[in-house]
Amino acid sequence: MSTEHQQYSFANQRKAIREYAQGNGFRVISSYEDAGKSGLAIRKRKGLQQLLHDVLSGPVPFRAVLVYDVSRWGRFQDDDEAAHYEFLCRNSGVAIQYCAEQFVNDGTVASSILKNLKRSMAGEYSRELSTKVFAAQKRLATDGFRPGSSAGYALRRMAVSPDGTRRRRLVPGESKPYAGDHIILVPGPAKEVAVVRRIYDRFIRARGRIGPYDIARELNREGIAAGHGGPWSPFAVKQVLTNPKYAGTLAWARTTQLLRTNSRRKPKGDWIIKEGAYPAIVDQHTFERAHNVFRKRADQRIPKEKLLRSLQRVLDKYGYLSQRLMNRKFSSYGLSTYQRYLGSMQDIYGHFGLTYHKGVFTGRVLSEDTIKLRNALVLRICKLFPDRLSLYQVPHAARRINLLLDGTTKIFVWQARHYRTAAGKDRWKLEPSPNERDGLILLCRMRPNQQECATLHLFRRLELHCTEYAFDEDDPLLRASMIVGDLAQLCVAADLVGAADPDVDCSIQGRSREQATKWGRCL
Repeated sequence: MSTEHQQYSFANQRKAIREYAQGNGFRVISSYEDAGKSGLAIRKRKGLQQLLHDVLSGPVPFRAVLVYDVSRWGRFQDDDEAAHYEFLCRNSGVAIQYCAEQFVNDGTVASSILKNLKRSMAGEYSRELSTKVFAAQKRLATDGFRPGSSAGYALRRMAVSPDGTRRRRLVPGESKPYAGDHIILVPGPAKEVAVVRRIYDRFIRARGRIGPYDIARELNREGIAAGHGGPWSPFAVKQVLTNPKYAGTLAWARTTQLLRTNSRRKPKGDWIIKEGAYPAIVDQHTFERAHNVFRKRADQRIPKEKLLRSLQRVLDKYGYLSQRLMNRKFSSYGLSTYQRYLGSMQDIYGHFGLTYHKGVFTGRVLSEDTIKLRNALVLRICKLFPDRLSLYQVPHAARRINLLLDGTTKIFVWQARHYRTAAGKDRWKLEPSPNERDGLILLCRMRPNQQECATLHLFRRLELHCTEYAFDEDDPLLRASMIVGDLAQLCVAADLVGAADPDVDCSIQGRSREQATKWGRCL
């Protein structure tokens, strides 16, 4: 089903499939579900992905897949996509049976024509619905109402009646009280409003000498949390400085992702703009001054020779170059400035004739490999405890899967990548996820090859309000954890950590009762 509001959709499908199975001699042994997921793309359809994986990875314990109707594969804009997935199943010896269709999927010409017609109708339904929804949202935006999405930092959503009467302020994630109500934005807590005004003042008064990166570092250094409770990023600061909603202007449809295509920015002439739609946090003059500073920074060109001389001084002082040393704390400019003018880290190394070790600075590739490794570890752990563990996914983090113990306790898996300092000392770098804090943390320290786990540490709580955390084997962080020597003992360790009772005998990895008591108090 495509939305959580379709609360009876799954029940109706299950009933129809169960009746079909009973009437045709089938026994249902497993179900694949995609709750609240759009059928326009497969990338977020974990249930469908798992079905295809099970079918293609080897012998399967079933001989048929019962599907409610043709559209349940998805309302893909390419009719052949659904046909391709059905072919993969049939080619692996798994038949496809449709439970609510008026034809038999027997491969005849008639059934093939009807299936292709149904697939085209499913895609056309999405196209028509998208056009209607966009027209309705455009009308709301033209009238000054906000059509969906979160409010943003220092702003809150306010439900208003169709005639503009304010009802109440909504908490994050809360739906409007009445279907006919509309949403506007109002200033949030005074502390957050003060931070927004400080960001504008700091950026404008510096006149281009500092940017979002520097402001984010200042806020994080003072312990000021961003809207999601985590640290500030340069992107978040730039959003505050460039989004016209902070000046009370509604600017809607600035980007488009029609029918789940890749997001792209629309020309400014196609935006829906309504000035004075909301109470402003900063006045229009201040917002325009910040915009002018950005334009001057973009027009400002730094000579290449000047950047190279700055890096040469860093190289002469420290003997090597790294992303850490290319920050303002160690050099004249920020890392983003060097990369904008000189290229990637590999290009910068080439300017100085330095040896580039493959894989050291390829952050994107390394990140993808890390996610694949951690997801493989999560799946391996889940298979060890099929009765107690299930997969759990944090909203807005589609690439990361985690664990759910007994349906209640979340276990988040974090990986710390290994690296070696210039002095030859082993260290690890952890990038905490701000969305994964309300559960147990299973920290995996990687070996130098970045392919295997060296040790596993289980935390009851791990509060790290930073984007990166580097540590060694003697770091106090690890002393507040339980070492899990064997994955087969993970559930036992999770029960102990969840209880956090000082009198519990923590026998994992040979801990004595005295050590367990000390560890329990540390938690």
